[in-house]
Order: sequence, then C-alpha cells, then structure tokens
Amino acid sequence: MNGITTFSDLQLALHPQLVQNVTKAGLKHPTPIQRHGMPQLMAGFDVMCCSHTGSGKTASYLLPIIDKLVKGGTSSSSSSPDDKITGASSPFALILSPTHELASQISKDANMFGNGLPVESFAVYGGQNMGYELKRLKVNSA
Repeated sequence: MNGITTFSDLQLALHPQLVQNVTKAGLKHPTPIQRHGMPQLMAGFDVMCCSHTGSGKTASYLLPIIDKLVKGGTSSSSSSPDDKITGASSPFALILSPTHELASQISKDANMFGNGLPVESFAVYGGQNMGYELKRLKVNSA
C-alpha cells in the first residue's frame, strides 16, 4: 500500500467528524509513521513500529481505532445478557502503556479525537481507587 498524503485521504476513509477533529487538533500533514502505518492499520494488519517521541505514533493507532468504533466495529454480542441487568460493560479497545503519564496522555488524545463522536476514553492505572475506576466504567457505559 502506498502512504497517505492527508488525513482526508480516500484510502483511509475516516469518519468526517474524526477528520474535523484531527484538523482542530492542529495536525496538518501525516508524519512518516502516520503516512505508512495508518493505511496498514485501517486494512486490519498488525503494525509494529518504533519512532521517537513526538513522531505521531499515538494518533496513528488511535484514529483507526476510533474510526472502527464509530463505524460500528463493535458487536452487541460482546456483552452478556446479564450485563443489561447488572450494568456491567466491556471495553471495546484496550491500550496498554508503561507509565501513568502516558496512559493519561493517550486517554486525553482519544477524547480529543473522539469529540462529538459516541466514544469515550479514560485511563486506568495503579495507585488509584479501584472502586472509583469500576464506577466510572459503569457510568460511561450507561
């Protein structure tokens, strides 16, 4: 696959609101990691990359995840019938990071890109009250 030249590239076919949020975030042109990684991710391939801080790695994987969620990439069959009774929910995407700070930054970026779309992100990390995090997951899934 050839790389993309813009975030509105037809090869990506990102949701229009997502493209608008990318523009609002100040991303004008895809970085090399976005240019070549995003088309692969959008096509469903696994991608492993290594690049320096600030190279656009977070956006390169968040945008395809959010796009898939918005376009119905989740299945209601992923929840059990008891979930409706108990209020339980299952996350549709899980991103692991090595630090609390990076988890918070990824969550902030996910909410920025998902603004105005039916997706929400929050960071869960050690040292926090687990009851609070479980309650937040339940409230956000309602």
